[in-house]
Amino acid sequence: QMHFGYPIEVQVRAGCELHPNDTVESFLHAAYGGSHFLSFRDMSWVPAPEGDSRAQNVCDLLNQYEGIRETVHKLLTHTCPRFALGLFDAAKVDYKRQVKP
Repeated sequence: QMHFGYPIEVQVRAGCELHPNDTVESFLHAAYGGSHFLSFRDMSWVPAPEGDSRAQNVCDLLNQYEGIRETVHKLLTHTCPRFALGLFDAAKVDYKRQVKP
């Protein structure tokens, strides 16, 4: 229906940035065929500006699934920052340790 060749190879980059003022910036971008294809923003999937009609069709399909949208949103806005803060807390001992040169 979407006319993708098999096998489909999709590259995904997702994460979060923690800023000093306690704000979090999360992101999820997907690429298809080496080009930006779609992103997840504000609880919905959006096609890349350079995406074609297939990107819009995939976003329309994914946006129908509220459970997937809620799960991705929670992973990006809650789980990722908590995980990153946990890593920072675990590393405090190492980066606060003063060692003679």
